[in-house]
This record gives sequence, structure tokens and C-alpha cells, in this order.
Amino acid sequence: MKKLINPTQKDSCQMEIHEEIWGKDIEIISARFRNPIPRIVYIHKTAKEKFNFDPLNSTGDINRVSIQDIYPHGAKFKIDDKDVELPVGSYLTYNDKFKHGLYYKNAVIVVDGLALDNFFALEDGNYLNDIKVFDNKTYLDFGDGFYNFSGMMMQEDGKKAKLEFSHIQKHIYEPTTVAPIEGVEGHFIFVGTGDIDVSYFDEQTDSNVIKTFEQDSMIYVTKEFEIVGGDNFNVYEFYLPIDKEELYKQAE
Repeated sequence: MKKLINPTQKDSCQMEIHEEIWGKDIEIISARFRNPIPRIVYIHKTAKEKFNFDPLNSTGDINRVSIQDIYPHGAKFKIDDKDVELPVGSYLTYNDKFKHGLYYKNAVIVVDGLALDNFFALEDGNYLNDIKVFDNKTYLDFGDGFYNFSGMMMQEDGKKAKLEFSHIQKHIYEPTTVAPIEGVEGHFIFVGTGDIDVSYFDEQTDSNVIKTFEQDSMIYVTKEFEIVGGDNFNVYEFYLPIDKEELYKQAE
């Protein structure tokens, strides 16, 4: 079992797109860019003042990018006259039609009967169903910051990034067992808030050990382990099927 080593190393990814959209107020958590593992950055609150989604929406490049977020401080925004407040630990990922949805504890967030489950981007901004929620220069209030997970495919290869990079499949907020799953790739967990105590069998000592992983930790699921405790934790399990034929059919 491995914790990500030297997570601030840029490797071969220079984060140009992130800096175009958010400026320099980002912290690299993991830029070991190789699909199906997404890049991970922390967007600081000061970056909101520089937000500009034009580089993706106005060019159509949004279709080449996989985007997911985790909100460790919650978030706020408006949909028409509705005030929306997302809880600490909520997250943005893809639904079964590969449109964006906002989730908490493995369920779509619903506000006054409105499910936050069909977000999509057009040239002039981001929409929920037929409601324009943000233009290309506005974004939700994410408090002290949030985590962004992203991946990009080259346009000419015919693949869709949102189907090629690991998705958040499970929100973990209580003790549980995590184990490898047959037929998936890019399988890891990420500690979005708090810390976790992990019990696993160590072959070198031939015994069970318990190790604490703090916020920002990334653990590849190469063997079974158990989250036995922790402090105010929100953990997210990512993976994607190796066989993506059905995914591409669902996304049509």
C-alpha cells in the first residue's frame, strides 16, 4: 500500500490551463499526469477573483477535459432566486449520463425539490437544465478553497476525457473496508478533510499495522485495507472500468 510520494512534484505537467483559469493562487497536490489518474490541485480562495472559464468554454475545449471538485469548506451559490448551500465534504462528479452533478454522502443534493444533477457547459457559461447558473467569469463561493481533479485528452484521438479519467465512485465518511476491484483502473482514495487511521497487513513484518493519513493524502488501492477511525474525515474512492464501451454508449 502506498501513499503518494512527493505530491508537489510537477513532473511533465506545467499546469498552464489551471493558471489561465485561476491564476497563480493554486497549490499542486499531485501533477503526476497520466490517465486514468487525474491531476489534483487546491484552488485557494483568492483565485476566485481571477476566475475566467473562457479558455475552455468559449473554445469548446471543455469537451476535452475531465473536471471534478471536492469542497472541504462547503460552498454557496444561487440558482435564480434560490440560495444553495453545499455542506462540508460535498463534491462535483459525473452522473450516469456523464453530466455533472453535486453530491453529498453518495446522493444527489436536492434544494427545494430541484436536483442538482444536470450541469453542463456552453460557450457563454454553465447551466443546470435550462437555467444559466454561471457565466464564464463567475463561480460559486467556495470559502477557503477547494480541490480540483482534472484530466485532458488530445482532441484528435477521438476519446472523451470524462470517460477516461477516474471518477468519484464513493464518499466515505465512516469506518469501512476498501479493497481492489476486478475490472477497474485508476483506483485510489483521497482524504479531502480530516485524517484517517488505516489498518493493513504488512508483509515485511508479517503483522497488521495502523497508519494515519492526513488531509491531502492519496492512497492507491493495491491491497485490502480498513479505515478504522479518524478525525472529521471525508474520503473519496475513485476508479473507472477498464472496458469503457458501455460508458461511451451511455454518454451518447
